Amino acid sequence: MDGDVWVGRRSAVNWGAISSRTALIFLAAVAFFEVTSTIVFLAAAGFSPVTLNGPTRLVAVGERGADMLRVAALLDMFGYLSAVPLAIYLQGRFHGETAIDLFTLAGIWFLVLGSLGAVILAYAGAPLIREYATASAGGKQARRHSLRSRLPDRLLWLVANPRCLPGESVAVWNGSTCLEARS
Repeated sequence: MDGDVWVGRRSAVNWGAISSRTALIFLAAVAFFEVTSTIVFLAAAGFSPVTLNGPTRLVAVGERGADMLRVAALLDMFGYLSAVPLAIYLQGRFHGETAIDLFTLAGIWFLVLGSLGAVILAYAGAPLIREYATASAGGKQARRHSLRSRLPDRLLWLVANPRCLPGESVAVWNGSTCLEARS
């Protein structure tokens, strides 16, 4: 039976196959969620990409920015998770090709880690930003120092940008950033 639900003599549901039409629907969902999340991320940072590049600048976006950041991160999570069926579709489409199962597993692993990074950013980053926005001037300085000492810029950058490739992650842990590793 291999995971299929049988009705009479034919399979009613095949758990491993995804049709081209379904793949196109999920591709449209990925495009929608990722474009929307990018716009909301930029809106949270006041349409300043520089603000999104550093955690010490990101915490200064205020309470409204924190709420928008949470929404953007959750949209990003849905974008990542919407791409999982595409990885399964491509695995079925290229079945029999060399190492396709490994590529599919790596793709799904990347998507799950990306969605996990988005959840962490949504539920850890937004409260930190909100707390920073309501703190006094001395409290802001202490929180900025705490952010730098407890969670280095390179680690928060990696969590906020899971698009860093594993090879680039080594550079991140060695004190560089993903941008430096890519150049």
